[in-house]
Amino acid sequence: MSGAIVLPPAAAPTASWAAIRDGMAARLSTIGTLTVKARTPISSTQEDDIAVVEFAPQAIQPYGLSLLITVDVRVILQTYRATVEDSERALDVYLWPKGAQSVVAAVMGDQTLGGVVSATEWLSSGTPYGTPEGNALGRQSEVVFRCAVDAT
Repeated sequence: MSGAIVLPPAAAPTASWAAIRDGMAARLSTIGTLTVKARTPISSTQEDDIAVVEFAPQAIQPYGLSLLITVDVRVILQTYRATVEDSERALDVYLWPKGAQSVVAAVMGDQTLGGVVSATEWLSSGTPYGTPEGNALGRQSEVVFRCAVDAT
């Protein structure tokens, strides 16, 4: 486990998965070109760019010897364009750590997710591009974050 999360001296707020998901969705909604969905569409031909907030594998873990836990969250991103290349280019701007459409920049703009968690750390962007089910021209990837939460 990395020691990169730096917590403030005050106690962290108590959170739930629903509160973390909603806080992350609120940060993502600051990106005007992105539609935040409750779940990944099974198949889609829509033209909206989609973000879905989910648990990452091994999502909830203790943090050191304290009363904190970490919650790993992944944001699945899907883009749909006229060509595969255009879909990949559209996805690139969401995955990049800077810019008006950057998922990382949007989330890190309020690392407490509106006061829900004590800290958020960006872990990774850009798993190999996949193809969303039902749309051969679309592309899918993800951004992963780790949130620190008071477990008391």
